[in-house]
Amino acid sequence: MQWFAYAGAYLGASVAILLVTLWYAVRRARRSAEGFPRYWASLARARWGGLLECVARSALAMAACCLLIYLAVTPGVLRVAETNYHDKMAYLHNPEGYRAKIRAAAAAIEADPEAMARIRAEVIDEIREETEL
Repeated sequence: MQWFAYAGAYLGASVAILLVTLWYAVRRARRSAEGFPRYWASLARARWGGLLECVARSALAMAACCLLIYLAVTPGVLRVAETNYHDKMAYLHNPEGYRAKIRAAAAAIEADPEAMARIRAEVIDEIREETEL
């Protein structure tokens, strides 16, 4: 969560673009005999155009991969969110059905004498602790 709160996704994309840019710049400068500073100073428009084209291709490929991952993951995430929402709102849609589930669970516990004895002991202990304070 903090990754998104502190704009980590943008930072990660920026670092990725910077790395692609540096890789391209160093690779092109090493292929020429002029050296790094002179290579990028001469014919700057053509060289910077090639650099931006390389970055754009890399960014487009990454965007396509992210889109495919998003399209693959989103339906499952939406199903889980919708199920969670409906589970939390079940009481509002059918209050009697929800209460029936609670009554059935309470009846199952009340039918078990050992569970009732354990619950009574816990309640008595809590009451004693509260009165001692």
